[in-house]
Amino acid sequence: MKVFISYPEIQDIVFSKTGKNIVLSFKDERTVTVGHTLSVRIPLLGQIEKDIKVNITIEEIQGMDIKLKYSMSLGMEMLLSGVRRILGNIIDNSQLLSWGEDSKIIILHLDKIAEMMDIHNFNQLIKHCSDISFNAEEEGILVSFKLQNL
Repeated sequence: MKVFISYPEIQDIVFSKTGKNIVLSFKDERTVTVGHTLSVRIPLLGQIEKDIKVNITIEEIQGMDIKLKYSMSLGMEMLLSGVRRILGNIIDNSQLLSWGEDSKIIILHLDKIAEMMDIHNFNQLIKHCSDISFNAEEEGILVSFKLQNL
């Protein structure tokens, strides 16, 4: 079975669930670029806006976990490294994601994310799917899988 989800549809879902505006775009068949305007209040300087972009590559899918590799500008990587040190325990305790063996690997735990976003029966659906793959295309993401045990 194949399901196509356009980038605008994903952007709308993210906005409705988080209130964050993101922009998704195609980079290559395994990589999507995520853009966001980050607004930060800095003492003495005031409010500063910075457009950030992160390339996210799907490395592997195992059950409810998706292993992602990210790349971004050196400045943003340094900032993320600091955030990771400061908020590491909070992020670990959230159980939504964990860090991979490489510093640029994040493992998303889909069951916990679906639970947090109040997406019902997600675990039941995934239990009936095998050979799940994601392919980035110019207009969106193509998800392929086989249904079993229905």
